[in-house]
Amino acid sequence: MSAAGFVQPTDAKRRRTHAELMERIDNNPIRKDLTTGRLVELVEAQDGQALVRPLFEPDARPRQVPADQLTIRISLWR
Repeated sequence: MSAAGFVQPTDAKRRRTHAELMERIDNNPIRKDLTTGRLVELVEAQDGQALVRPLFEPDARPRQVPADQLTIRISLWR
């Protein structure tokens, strides 16, 4: 079973390179808003501003936040 946007490596035994992993992180629209502490989906970003929507609230109105208040890497460990 494959998820949308998920590409299986051609050789299942080959490990992804650091660059490949970083590309997957950079292209992921999920961020953590440092102001609210909530996970958000990046809708649009330009000129140091980002338009975000709360992750599990698809009907919520997007809001504008400073792009430097969003993290790219999210730790699942506390």
